[in-house]
Amino acid sequence: MVNLNAESTNDQSIPPQVKADVAPPQESKTASALDCRNRRKFADYSYLWTSLLSFIAVVISVLSYFESHRIRALNEEVYRPIIRVASVVDRGQVFEFKEANPPRRMNSIDLHIVNNGKTFAGNVFVTYKAQLDDMRVGKDYLKFSDDKDATEGKELIGDLAPDEVYTLVLWASELKESPTIDFGNGKVNTVSLYIKGNVNYTSPTDGASHNEKFCFYAAGMYGQFLRCPLPDQTK
Repeated sequence: MVNLNAESTNDQSIPPQVKADVAPPQESKTASALDCRNRRKFADYSYLWTSLLSFIAVVISVLSYFESHRIRALNEEVYRPIIRVASVVDRGQVFEFKEANPPRRMNSIDLHIVNNGKTFAGNVFVTYKAQLDDMRVGKDYLKFSDDKDATEGKELIGDLAPDEVYTLVLWASELKESPTIDFGNGKVNTVSLYIKGNVNYTSPTDGASHNEKFCFYAAGMYGQFLRCPLPDQTK
């Protein structure tokens, strides 16, 4: 007898399984791409931070250079000699010109020259001019620019130590009686004695030359010298 179920049994046999290549999951590719982008971003940020820090370092270096240069220049300015005429004192009459018209007298005047700086001053050299000046306008009035009866001179002092005072003595011609004009209820002297000049000196640290102007005036017959107003300094 033929077994009819035999064929049917063979047809229902399970076919052999074929091993296929397994493709990588899509999620792994996406994660890898994100990781690469993150690395690139981090590298870009690192480069930016490095550049920024380098720029800041350069700026700090430049500022430090200019600050050190400013401090050095300030120190040189502070620690240098500063020569000035501190005061002028009228010591009074030396003798009188009775034949002069108007009558004049010769007074002795002291210029107190002091070194207010921090170091020695070298080659201190003073030039000066003492002359009367009338505040009234006119060619017949005394003017500082006139050379007649003016006292002009120069003196080499040499070195001057810090806080050292040198007294330069000069003689100046003054009027025995100063002319006056009415002013309010009183009178004002119109003629003043002006003393102007220059102090030249050198700094021994750097050899630089310096020049200081000075100007003093004594109004009328009072003999009290004051510093000139700023416009008079440059005349």
